[in-house]
Amino acid sequence: MAGQAAERLSRLLRERPEAWVYAVSAVCWAALILAPARSAAAGFCLGGDALAGLSFASRVAFARIGWAPALAHWLLMIGAMMLPMAAMAARHVAFRSFRQRRGRALAAFLLGYATIWLAAGPLYLAAGLLLRLAAGGSMGVPLGGALAAAAAWQATRAKRRALRRCHRTVPLAPHGWRADRSCLRFGLDHGRSCLTSCWALMLVPAAAGHELLLMLPVALVALCERRTLGAEPLLRPADAWQRIVNLRPSLVPLRAR
Repeated sequence: MAGQAAERLSRLLRERPEAWVYAVSAVCWAALILAPARSAAAGFCLGGDALAGLSFASRVAFARIGWAPALAHWLLMIGAMMLPMAAMAARHVAFRSFRQRRGRALAAFLLGYATIWLAAGPLYLAAGLLLRLAAGGSMGVPLGGALAAAAAWQATRAKRRALRRCHRTVPLAPHGWRADRSCLRFGLDHGRSCLTSCWALMLVPAAAGHELLLMLPVALVALCERRTLGAEPLLRPADAWQRIVNLRPSLVPLRAR
């Protein structure tokens, strides 16, 4: 039994090298569920005129943030929500690299991809905190604004162009440091396209204090968009279920034989 399991796992990784990406995403989801982080602005309320007190209150609130844990939590969010979006690009990197350097190529690509989202982390944390402070600690107004911004962005041509760029592949150098550089550069380019496409969607969990119940549907919407060959943004809630159904064949690790 152990030999058969090892053989199946080996076959899975040969045919679906991007399975590592989904595995890392699953670990990040588990970490978020087991150790959820409190919102940076949780329990912080402004009295009186919220906008008048925003400047002073924001300095106090920013001083109270543990930035290292906040960025670590953001990195877990990116691993959970955004890594699956890079799975097909990671598959391209794996199959365009020699087998003996496949793991190195994937690591360079994912490093570049994660770097873009990690660099955006402080901006999202600050935006979420300022929205909560401006609303006097309430979640409804910032969340409504973030949902409105995400819905408006979905209907733009810029969103469609960014989503199409997420399907772009590039030639990769085969050997040496040039191969590492091309994989890293592809990861950076793919991360920029992904950030351009999904920046408004990611405002939703940021405005809601990184609530897990909102992170999951946002991740599903983004994944449904990314795995559609037509690269069309989701514009109606009714389209979401069909996109989710269409995901199933592409996520099944190995077809029956």
